Amino acid sequence: ERVLSGDVDFVLHTGDISYANMDESHWDQFCRDIEPIAARVPFMTVPGNHESPGNFSAYRGRMWMPQPGDGAPSDGFYHSFMAGPVSFINLDDNTMFAGINVSPTQQRWLGTQLAAATAKRNLIITAQHHPLYCSNPERDCRNQAAQMRGWLEPMFNEHKVALNLCGHMHSYERVLPTYENKLVSANYSNAGAPAYVINGAGGTHEGYAKFPKAGEPVAPWSAVRLRVAPVAMAYKVHIHRRRHAPAETRRFAGTFDWAAVRAELGALWRVARNTVVEYIDADGDVVRVTS
Repeated sequence: ERVLSGDVDFVLHTGDISYANMDESHWDQFCRDIEPIAARVPFMTVPGNHESPGNFSAYRGRMWMPQPGDGAPSDGFYHSFMAGPVSFINLDDNTMFAGINVSPTQQRWLGTQLAAATAKRNLIITAQHHPLYCSNPERDCRNQAAQMRGWLEPMFNEHKVALNLCGHMHSYERVLPTYENKLVSANYSNAGAPAYVINGAGGTHEGYAKFPKAGEPVAPWSAVRLRVAPVAMAYKVHIHRRRHAPAETRRFAGTFDWAAVRAELGALWRVARNTVVEYIDADGDVVRVTS
């Protein structure tokens, strides 16, 4: 419905796409299910660990993404694209088979992409499958998250990434601006570090991930934790043109359920309202971007 009405510019899926594993018929059914959407707007993806069986053959054969460019291998599962003045940089942390990994080649590519986006003063949003921060009491939120921070967090912080999106954990969590496991800001206005959204609660036969029980300690950077969430979260970018009339509004994403999720969407928009980036567009106009 939102796609047909023109509200959706693209869909971004952060991995574990159909949970088909090696079941080709399951993959085919999933692709038929998303066809009304993917036939009309870009369906952008990063691979999750459940895409890995068969050397990612089912994923490779169905989810064709842009090539990385900038000297990276042409078959790399990472890429970047622009949506208005927003740079989206999508990463691969699953294809090394020895557990999660962000290869040195990909890290160099990421540095090039971030530097280019920073030079253009674009708003930067990154995405990958595994989280850098999460509160679930599982090893993924301890050992793996620490590994992810080691590979990515210094570059994210240096180039002022505004937001990082991921999946993997079967839950939803919003993380306040944080760096080196320390809370940097209690709000999102002129924050000195990236914010993080974990949205892996779309549903799976494996069930939902657990959070700390009542009375157990929770990290100060964890703002919101939900065991249910829509498959797609929403982000909107207001582009205010100095010499062009009315503001243009873009909505990136889908449909919502449950009162808690609706409240969280409203909070996402409110807390980010004061994050402003300016850049010069092709016509020489100064463009103010509020995420």
